[in-house]
Amino acid sequence: MAARGIAAAAVAALSCAADASANGAFETYGADARSRALAHAVVALPDIAAAHTNPAALGLADSALAVAVSYSLDVPALEVSLAAARNADDPLAPARPPAVSALNLAFTQPVDLVGPDRLFVGAAAYFPTSVLVRARAFDPMRPFFAVYDSATEHYDISVGAGLRLVDWLHLGAGMRLAAGQSGDVQLAVDPVRGRLVQQSMDTFQYPTFAPTAGLVLGPIGVDEVARASLGVVWREPIAFEVALPAALAIEGADVDAILDVLVVANYEPRSLTGGASVEIAHDLVVDVEAQWAMWSLAPPPMLVTRVDLGGEGLEALGLDATLDAPAPGQDRVRSPGYQDTLVWRAGVEWRPLVPLALRAGYQFRPTPVPDQTSGTNIVDANAHVVALGLAVTFRLPHVFNQPITADLGYQAQLLEERAAIKTNPQDELGDWTASGAVHALALGWSYRF
Repeated sequence: MAARGIAAAAVAALSCAADASANGAFETYGADARSRALAHAVVALPDIAAAHTNPAALGLADSALAVAVSYSLDVPALEVSLAAARNADDPLAPARPPAVSALNLAFTQPVDLVGPDRLFVGAAAYFPTSVLVRARAFDPMRPFFAVYDSATEHYDISVGAGLRLVDWLHLGAGMRLAAGQSGDVQLAVDPVRGRLVQQSMDTFQYPTFAPTAGLVLGPIGVDEVARASLGVVWREPIAFEVALPAALAIEGADVDAILDVLVVANYEPRSLTGGASVEIAHDLVVDVEAQWAMWSLAPPPMLVTRVDLGGEGLEALGLDATLDAPAPGQDRVRSPGYQDTLVWRAGVEWRPLVPLALRAGYQFRPTPVPDQTSGTNIVDANAHVVALGLAVTFRLPHVFNQPITADLGYQAQLLEERAAIKTNPQDELGDWTASGAVHALALGWSYRF
């Protein structure tokens, strides 16, 4: 009966751990169709989604409200091949990240509080169409793709403000919005009557945020010849934390059980991004940037649970500490041992005709995940991101007063093949090899009032 009650408490607690918030999709693919087409190399560029990419770039915005809406579809085609194959319903069968479709929204708006065209505000948001938020945490032995599993299947929201101090100096600040979940589950069971005599749950979500700060120097140069800009943005880490202790009391036996459930899902590390943009004759823009991501501070991406059994009944038997789990030295959840990474990005935008812009980009994302030789099976590999896109500007004079721009962005995120060779020949899962690609598409439009 005690085991049954503990299981019930676990189910009740875990059923509450189903949503998350962090900026996974923006950092993985880009904040809009344009940044996707440039492989996310936009830190020094004016962009409608600058509230996320660099809030200081809001100071480069137009002197009118600008709005962008896009639809994105991200389709992972990833594979983990086990040396010893398992059925799809096996608890340790590799987890497959799902395809995710979403609606992306962004805007910039001048605010005449410190003079005309000096202060700008903006926001960028990402809302999946199938689920609003999701967080999943796996058994340490189950293979799962750390970047693509559920970190991109939740809403992202960034807000910011940018100040144009002078024409060549812009400062910005903002925040990424997130949430956490906490509460408790209380159960009491009467083993004689075989029924629950108390059952209650009190859970709540609370808002969290992570600050962002940015700087843009430029554009500096000669109009119609060449102009250059430098951009820097600092982002603090963010994650969705679920802490739900579940308590079970067994009446008549003086036994109490506490199940602690902790999940730190959809973690985004502290990062520093710097880049440069060069515009040549208004026809060609070249962007390069590097991002230092401090993954070494990341918590374990797995479900952390602890069972504490106590009460006078167990104390009388001398079992109050011996039944706790995990016992000393038996904890299966350990630090992932992530390493800091340096991500390189480059993008090109060419305007051969006034209404047409052609875009391309490349990104190299080294994996922060160390070799999985024992204990865990976190799947990731170095990724080569190849991006293409275009924008077409046209008029609908009987519908809109200003031109409309249609944007298309596509990425192929190609993962290098990676093998995990286990040091223990008795490893429960055994060796495996992972490879594949993720196809990311975005189609949208933007309008400046």
